[in-house]
Amino acid sequence: ERQAAVVAFGGLAGPQADAVLEGLVAKLLDGSLQPALAVDVMEAAATRPALAAKVGAYREGLATKDNLAPWLLCLEGGDAERGRQVVNFNSAAACLRCHMVEGTGGHAAPALAGVAGRHDRKGLVLSLVDPNASVAEGFGAVSSMPAMGTMLTPREVRDVVEYLSTLR
Repeated sequence: ERQAAVVAFGGLAGPQADAVLEGLVAKLLDGSLQPALAVDVMEAAATRPALAAKVGAYREGLATKDNLAPWLLCLEGGDAERGRQVVNFNSAAACLRCHMVEGTGGHAAPALAGVAGRHDRKGLVLSLVDPNASVAEGFGAVSSMPAMGTMLTPREVRDVVEYLSTLR
């Protein structure tokens, strides 16, 4: 509900909505924002040029420390069902072309059954946005999986992480 409310503020006009978004962005920047709301605040802030610039600078600052850092905002707050939809049906990601999940998919990459037992959430994010960081044994020295951060939005990555974390 909080996530939906934050996104809704992005669609509202007026000084009160602006003030709420400014307050949320300030919390994001100072580290006091509930982590599950980070992606939503960034999306809502993108509707306001001044806030979009602040959030953009924040993301760039994170990336200068560590390429994975901006994606760590996707660790919490996802929707497992939406993530399942991305894995099963997103044509850009095409996960099932290579991965087997729930009895469907390919064999060119590790099966996703039990992936939550092999990786924590950070490992899942890393596998999605930098698949060559750690290639599963038996699948070559280099992953043929594209970096999902170029194909999926942060919200979609967050949802996929949530879904994959249910696959024990």
